[in-house]
Amino acid sequence: MMQAQGAPTNRIAYIDAQGQVGLIAPDGQYQQQLSAAAHGFRFPTWSPDGRALVAIGGAYHESVGLYRLDPRAPTAAPQPLYTSATHRPFYAYWSPDGRFVSFLTSHPQGLALHLVEAHGQQQWLLTIGSRATGHGPLVASACWCIRVPTASRG
Repeated sequence: MMQAQGAPTNRIAYIDAQGQVGLIAPDGQYQQQLSAAAHGFRFPTWSPDGRALVAIGGAYHESVGLYRLDPRAPTAAPQPLYTSATHRPFYAYWSPDGRFVSFLTSHPQGLALHLVEAHGQQQWLLTIGSRATGHGPLVASACWCIRVPTASRG
């Protein structure tokens, strides 16, 4: 897989003591801070092509969201892709082509599977599981089995 033009190569994404996203080379050099938000972040996840990261961000008593960060623009504010005070996201997973990010949220009816475009234009709630039956949404981590709706072809 080719590395994105201008993106840092061979970097580890981490969360620092203040809850901000940073990058570092495996040898401990070339540290770069990617966020300076009022709230903290968790679980940074690289896109397949290395052009972007997503991370879960927010404070316990506020809305929590899924944010996109661009390592080529470290001073840019993280872009919110999804936020909610009641259905907080966790377990973000990129599509193999890097166009979409799926994630789970907790709902009264059980776990919900969401999908957002990586640039944040659209989002979908794909399914909600049932706590009563113990059946949750199908999450395919080894392959993507979801067909995303597209505009009608007139």
